[in-house]
Amino acid sequence: MLFVLLGEVAERPNAGALKAPEGKLSGGSNPSLAAMIDPGALALLIAVDIALVAGGSIMVGAVAPRCPIGWFGRDRGPLRLTALDTPRMYRTLGVTTLTRRLPELGSVFGGKSKAALPGTDRASIEEYLREVRRAEWVHWISSLTVFPLWWFNPWWLALAFTVVVVGGNTLFMIVLRHNRIRLLRILNRG
Repeated sequence: MLFVLLGEVAERPNAGALKAPEGKLSGGSNPSLAAMIDPGALALLIAVDIALVAGGSIMVGAVAPRCPIGWFGRDRGPLRLTALDTPRMYRTLGVTTLTRRLPELGSVFGGKSKAALPGTDRASIEEYLREVRRAEWVHWISSLTVFPLWWFNPWWLALAFTVVVVGGNTLFMIVLRHNRIRLLRILNRG
């Protein structure tokens, strides 16, 4: 009887050493890694992720120009400037190259283009500064559109989308923060 039981135990795999079927990834005790995603299902999941992130970002961009302009009169929350926010630091980050290469889509949903100053008087510069703040808020909030992906994606896909979305929005925020620093310097001078 003991030999029969030992024989059965010897034939069963260890609990921690899951043997994956041919062509499948073994994830051990982690079920999200235990099964390889079907390429068709992965393509559909990526399409859904793109639709959620793009749709969320478009919605944020479309709503922002309809927000009261008074909301953008001060630097609040993540818009607060720090000691690191200097023109030199932004030049080191390549802000002039980014400015030339990134598209200006501020006027697509009814906002104002930030490609050029609307005027040189104080009122025009203050209005432009509020538009720059509004645009920076758009990119901060658009970066948050990846959060829902973490609930239904494998961790590696959610992480990849997070890096791309946050990284892409950060490039725009670098240009906007640099412009804001320059505008604040102009207003403080005169």
